[in-house]
Amino acid sequence: MLPHSEPKGVLARHRQLGTLFVFLTIAMFIASSVDLILLSFLRDVLGSGVENLSFIGTASLSGMIVGAALVPKRYKKIERKWLIVPPLFTICISIGSLYVIQNWLVILPLFFVQGIALGCFNITFVTYMQDIVEKENYTRVFSMYHMISSSAALPGISLTGVLLSIWGVPTTVLVFSGILLVLGVAGILAVPSLGKGNSADATNIETARTKASRN
Repeated sequence: MLPHSEPKGVLARHRQLGTLFVFLTIAMFIASSVDLILLSFLRDVLGSGVENLSFIGTASLSGMIVGAALVPKRYKKIERKWLIVPPLFTICISIGSLYVIQNWLVILPLFFVQGIALGCFNITFVTYMQDIVEKENYTRVFSMYHMISSSAALPGISLTGVLLSIWGVPTTVLVFSGILLVLGVAGILAVPSLGKGNSADATNIETARTKASRN
C-alpha cells in the first residue's frame, strides 16, 4: 500500500483536517448527550411526559433539513470555518436555556434553530472533506469520520448519565453549556481559515500548495 493512502498521511498533508477531526471528536462527545439531558429535564424538572421528546426531535430534524438546504447556496460565498464553528454556540444556547425554561413548548423553536446549525455543520464538514481529500482516499477518510461520529456517543452518554445522577439536571446543563462555550471559542482560535467553497481546479491548487510547503 502506498504511503499516501494511509489516513495518517492524508492528515499530514491536510493539517487543517486533523484539527477539524479533533474538534469533531470533542463536539460529538458533548452533542451526543443532548437527548439524555432533555429526557431527564422533561421528567425530573418539568414533570412532563417523555413523549414530548418526539416533538423536540421533530423540531430539530426539521431545522437540520432547512440547514442542509441552505448550505449549497452559501457554501461558495462564506468562509467555511464560519459554517462549522458557530453551531457550537447555538447548541450551547439551546442546552443552557434549559436552566431557565419552565414550559417544554419553548424548547421547540430553540431546537429548530439548533437543527439549522447542525445541518450547516454536517453538510459543510462532509463537503469540505470531499473538496480537499484525494478521491483515492475518500473511503479511509470518511470511514474515520463515521467512526468518530458513532464511537463518541457511548462514552459521552455514559459520562452524562453519571453527572446527572451526581449533580442533577440544572448543574449538568450549566457544565455542558460551559464546555460548549469554551469549545466554540477554542474553535475560533484553533481552526484555521478554510476558505470558501472550492471548485475542482481550486482544490487541486490547494493540494499542490500543501505538498509544496512540505518539500
